[in-house]
Amino acid sequence: MEEKSYKGIKGWMVVLIINLILFGFVYINGITNLILSNYAPVRDWGYAGYLLDAGKWFSLISEVVLLLVLLCLFFLIASKKALFKPWCIIFFILVFCFKLILSIMIFQVTPAPPFWVLQQSIAYVVNTGVLALLWIAYLIRSKRVAQTFTK
Repeated sequence: MEEKSYKGIKGWMVVLIINLILFGFVYINGITNLILSNYAPVRDWGYAGYLLDAGKWFSLISEVVLLLVLLCLFFLIASKKALFKPWCIIFFILVFCFKLILSIMIFQVTPAPPFWVLQQSIAYVVNTGVLALLWIAYLIRSKRVAQTFTK
């Protein structure tokens, strides 16, 4: 009996690539908004003002880093390099870590945030974590990923 070949970009791999492309658009939009915004640091807020300023810079730097990793991923997809799998796993771990750190920074600014802010922030981190876990599990277990990215 012939063994089925899983080579090629098909099935869930297409969904993963579309997801990565959408991440790219989100990061480009975020970087553009952060650079073009009329943001002025709120120094008279004391510690909170400095954290807001740090949050803006952290957001900008994290989105630039993630966009650069995405560009590397697109190169690895195009060349079908074996490095795609570990780089993609690193990307999803970075996305989760950056979202978690940003949420923690938000809670440092407002020690007693309204319930909806707490709920939205926790949902944001949990959604990002679940998405990361699902794609990492797919990358680790997928025969298609293993057979497609071999160079």
